[in-house]
Amino acid sequence: YNIVATADLDHDGKNELAVSKESSDYTTAQMLVYGTNGIALSTRQQTMSVPASPELKQNYPNPFNPSTTVDYQLSARDIVAITIYDNVGREVRRFSLGQQEAGVHSLRWDGRNERGTFVASGTYFYQARIGDFLQSKKMLLLK
Repeated sequence: YNIVATADLDHDGKNELAVSKESSDYTTAQMLVYGTNGIALSTRQQTMSVPASPELKQNYPNPFNPSTTVDYQLSARDIVAITIYDNVGREVRRFSLGQQEAGVHSLRWDGRNERGTFVASGTYFYQARIGDFLQSKKMLLLK
């Protein structure tokens, strides 16, 4: 369970505790609100959308300066790495993101290489490896 809020949710002068719980397959979430006596006051269940397949989205903004965001989605728990290459295919920066849960995720790139130096204006390519899935897109850095 994750604590969502402790507040006077029903305006009776006493704080209630709101918690959430996701199902083991991350397809549903349940919200429970407990009163000061520990009794559940309300329950709400919601179905969450799990992407049908992995996908790499177009970065935004594009063109960008000084940073950009890359969204990607996982259909199941998997290992994720995103690598940025310059226009001749040299690796600029690698983000080894480890194992992540199904759903939509974001990565923000600040336009720096592995050494922390800002890269030059130009065309760059970013590639997502999500398990066996591999997809690349193009982006433009303008200074």
